[in-house]
Amino acid sequence: MHPAQRILELWRNVIPPPESRGGKCGGYNDPAKDVITALPLQTFPSQNIISAIEFEAIYIHLSHLNIPPITKTQPFIIMAGKKNFGENGKKVSGNAQKAEAAAAKAALAQQSQAKVEEEDWGRGAKNSSKKDAEAAKKLELARKKAEKEALLAEEEKSLKSAPKSSKAAPKKTSRGLDLAQLDDAPSGPAKSLNATGIDNALDALTLTSGTDAKVEKHPERRYKAAYAAFEERRLAEMEEDGSGAGLRQNQKKERIRKEFEKSPENPFNNVSVAYDATKEEVAAIKEAEKKKIEDRLGR
Repeated sequence: MHPAQRILELWRNVIPPPESRGGKCGGYNDPAKDVITALPLQTFPSQNIISAIEFEAIYIHLSHLNIPPITKTQPFIIMAGKKNFGENGKKVSGNAQKAEAAAAKAALAQQSQAKVEEEDWGRGAKNSSKKDAEAAKKLELARKKAEKEALLAEEEKSLKSAPKSSKAAPKKTSRGLDLAQLDDAPSGPAKSLNATGIDNALDALTLTSGTDAKVEKHPERRYKAAYAAFEERRLAEMEEDGSGAGLRQNQKKERIRKEFEKSPENPFNNVSVAYDATKEEVAAIKEAEKKKIEDRLGR
């Protein structure tokens, strides 16, 4: 509520309306009677007519509230709605700051839009250059393919025009490998070897080929690498021949480990000597191992 309205309400609670004081628009013996009674009655009903005392009190209070003064010859009528007594400095400053912020925001948005458009243009140019390169690559592949097909057609044509040879190609006959031809024929009658099983056959082959038995000086150094190679090969063989079907990976590896313990690829299954053994000691061990194999095979 406007301060003047509040003052008017307070004074009307104390001063009775004009009807109780001798009439609607007359009978007032005060300085402002002429001004107040000169107003149309229908515009300002009796309840809204301001007496001189009310006018003076409101005038004094409004002057203390720094509200623009009103002349005593002007009737003081409280109207509904907001009164505009001039521009507020703080409001003007706030509006100016808001306008500056809005302008800065619009400029920033415009810069962002320009940047996005520039990136789109650059991306479009890059995509077009990439498409051109792909098209050129496809054309080059098509050209090479056409050249290759032309060369093949020309070669087929030349082969068809060439005279056929009347000489038949020699017939190839396949026969088994004669293992006896691999070894040199012995000077005397060969002794028979009773070799049954893969291990015995390998030992017999070692004796007949004339090679010395392998002697390991450091089997522990080769064990890890030998086992890894053996395991990799056996896993591949199990996969190919299906011998590992239905087995889990750890079961396959357990079976391979047991095979490796008996395999000649295991360095510990070979004849071993001390690392500082002399040549004579190594030769003696080889000879003893050879004699042991001969005795086992009945040579």
